Amino acid sequence: MKTKEFLPFYLSDLDAVARHFEEKAAEGLMLKSFSNTCEYEPCEPIKLRFNAVLCPVNGSDNGKINDDSRDFIGLCEEAGWRFVDHRGSVYVFCCQGGEIPDIMTDGMERVTAVENAEKRDLPTTFLVGLFAGIQILIYAQRASYPGEDRVWSICMAAFFAVDLILHVFVVILRRWNGRRWREKAIKAIEAGEPIPPSDGKVLIKRRVTAVIGMSVLAAAVLALLASAFISASPEARSFLAAMTIAAIPLAFIPRLFRKKRSPAAKTFIIIGLVLGYLLLTFILVLIFGAAFGAFQ
Repeated sequence: MKTKEFLPFYLSDLDAVARHFEEKAAEGLMLKSFSNTCEYEPCEPIKLRFNAVLCPVNGSDNGKINDDSRDFIGLCEEAGWRFVDHRGSVYVFCCQGGEIPDIMTDGMERVTAVENAEKRDLPTTFLVGLFAGIQILIYAQRASYPGEDRVWSICMAAFFAVDLILHVFVVILRRWNGRRWREKAIKAIEAGEPIPPSDGKVLIKRRVTAVIGMSVLAAAVLALLASAFISASPEARSFLAAMTIAAIPLAFIPRLFRKKRSPAAKTFIIIGLVLGYLLLTFILVLIFGAAFGAFQ
């Protein structure tokens, strides 16, 4: 029976990620998938070595492995490593021989790879924060005018404010941890020593932090929905209930993208999901509208 695991980490935690997979294999769980969540299959307890490394070629963070990434995988397999799976630009390999050298032995090359990967994430990080900031301004402006939706606007402004605060907190925490790791790594390299591995408990800390953050966001969303549902008109209740329930099937989206699919296939899937969501919302609006008396 397959086992799944939620495993958040930073790029500086890759040593801890590799050791975590080694411990799982020793317990009788072999890593099979390293996508949105880790998936393991039962196996005989075995002592394996794992390497979780940043693929050094451009485009390696795409879902579909490109030719340059395949060349990198081929070089690693020629050295004795077996490719398991990848999540973004982090590629996971395993082997059974202790004499096989690590994939990335140059310390400064590894530090540079982490820095480059962090830089590639900056535009997305900035856009997420900018979107939340714009939403705060929009709803704050709406809340400044008297009307039926003033309470709703205040709630939405507060929700996006909490979202922005959490986003900024996570960004600062990641950059702080990354800087600490970088300073230790460079100091070790200058001393002619290997980069010190991450604390073995660091993945537990990441998981706790991530779960707390998601729980706060979920609680905020539920509070907003309850407040809006209580104060809204029958028509608004119908739309709100329909949109909320129609969004439940979207939770299964990761299952659709578990396999590596081509960009064209992903595009068709996304279009189908959007059309299906709109159609289901329309049907539910009719049902809830009749139940709430919106069409009287």
